[in-house]
Amino acid sequence: MSRIILILVLSFTQVSCKAQQNVFNYKKEINEVINLFLESKHDIKNKKPAILAIKTNAYFYKELSDSIFINNLKDIVRIDPSIWTKGNIEHYLNQLKTELSLSGINCPNIENMKLIHNGEEDKTKKLYGWQYAYNYYSISKPLFSLDKKYAFFMYTKGAGGGYTVYKMHNGEWTYYRTFMGWIE
Repeated sequence: MSRIILILVLSFTQVSCKAQQNVFNYKKEINEVINLFLESKHDIKNKKPAILAIKTNAYFYKELSDSIFINNLKDIVRIDPSIWTKGNIEHYLNQLKTELSLSGINCPNIENMKLIHNGEEDKTKKLYGWQYAYNYYSISKPLFSLDKKYAFFMYTKGAGGGYTVYKMHNGEWTYYRTFMGWIE
């Protein structure tokens, strides 16, 4: 009898450990996607301070709530259509119910990175002057698909921007596509 109990306990422990390994850590994944994006856009030779402003969720929420906007995305943006399913749209909107916290973002590979919330830009412009336009990044909260295979967000870099999508490939995020961009 004790042998059966021991086998059951060990089996439960093993299943429990495997389940914990598969838990999706949003803070970790958000940080990883943001860092990949910044590293791909940032000029390492440029020693000027970099500023990362976190956009509020209101604008992104409004766009994703608009069925016309979503239908246009489906028609115009030729990427995996599973990203725009009704279930995924609802999942994105649920993620936007909470704002992105600066405390969860760490940019270790970019020197002089200053993190701010939108609305603090005016103080920063005065502080950095014209450098601001060339080292300024603004991003929305990265949103993840239900299956956790895609992450996308809105961004601005200097005078340009758009939406960018990252795809999970072999356990790592890789750049997938930028869409609805404007001059950078």
